[in-house]
Amino acid sequence: MIKKILINQWLTSIFVSLISFVTTIYIARELGPTSFGKYSSLIALGAILSIIIDGGFKNIILNNELKNYSDKKNIIKLAVNHIILSSLIIILIISLFSSEALLYNLCILYFFGINCLQLISTILKGRGLYNSDAYIQICTRLLLMIFSMLVVYLFKDIELLLISSIIVLFFMLYHSRKYITWGKCYCNILETYQVTSVFFCIDICITIYIRSSIIIMQLLGISDADIGGYTSAFRIIEGLIMLSIPIGFVVRKSIFKSDIFIKFFLYKYIIASLIFGLFLATINIYFGDKIVLLIYGQKYELGGYLIKFFYFFIIFIFSNAILNQYLVGLNLLKKSLYIYIISTFINVSLNYFLIQDYGVLGAIWASSLTEFLIFVLMLILILKNKNVYFAIKPNI
Repeated sequence: MIKKILINQWLTSIFVSLISFVTTIYIARELGPTSFGKYSSLIALGAILSIIIDGGFKNIILNNELKNYSDKKNIIKLAVNHIILSSLIIILIISLFSSEALLYNLCILYFFGINCLQLISTILKGRGLYNSDAYIQICTRLLLMIFSMLVVYLFKDIELLLISSIIVLFFMLYHSRKYITWGKCYCNILETYQVTSVFFCIDICITIYIRSSIIIMQLLGISDADIGGYTSAFRIIEGLIMLSIPIGFVVRKSIFKSDIFIKFFLYKYIIASLIFGLFLATINIYFGDKIVLLIYGQKYELGGYLIKFFYFFIIFIFSNAILNQYLVGLNLLKKSLYIYIISTFINVSLNYFLIQDYGVLGAIWASSLTEFLIFVLMLILILKNKNVYFAIKPNI
């Protein structure tokens, strides 16, 4: 059963990631490094604000669906209300204080649609409706690809690109509306927010850690062309991060189906994930530059040079996704939050100082050091837990 779920989720993630990747490649080629760098900076900022829009609800809803809690409908209502209200507040603040309000507000509407569809995807996964989830994800990405490519080809305009994406997302949201409800909810709102606040803080730390490098580069005056070159390399790395999500989901599902947490099981996952990460990192060393140039073209020669330096970052992608789910299963969320807060602070500090001295290379080194730090701290936290013990045959 677990293998079937993993194959379903992995095939969906691979297909969706491939479509997204092809779309990004086409946008990068048509816009060029400078405009693509500006677009990437906008999306990076929007991704951080998107965490506020999400509010940490996706994680608690997934847990509720997996454990079949009775009040899950009210939690879903609260989540939808939060997404709507937080989006409106952010749009109001941007309208009052930003000189480029239209562009940023379009970005917020884009991430509003993304968050709503991700919420639906979470609900479907939790209920075991994997085919419905795959259908919605694939249709959304296919439509986004078609409209984005068409608009970029005809107009090469970032605002029109965002508008076309918003139309697609709202269409898919209307098509999938039966899975979510909104309105008055009858759950303990304060208690729910106390739980989601932990997930929210973890999500915002991860997003700042992943996206802060681009924002800091922009603040420090790194050219849009250099940012575009860095982003072209990092988009490929993001594809690997997407592949780690189904593995993390299967680990969480396995954990919630058993009250036993076993070192043998943990070691098997971690050793396999590190070997797989090392394999991908080695491929990157020899073929990474060729892949970037083949995909993006000669204009992105800088991206081909930079991608090889993500070697150590790649090694720990899959192992960290697994360790994170074990922390959730072992009810160590608050302690894991401290890890992410410390790691994010170190990452932002390293980015600030290393980018000043080494430019875009500094951002890669900062991310690689942070990824290794997260791996070590999470592994220590799990192995110190008394609920983790040796067993020859895992009972999961």
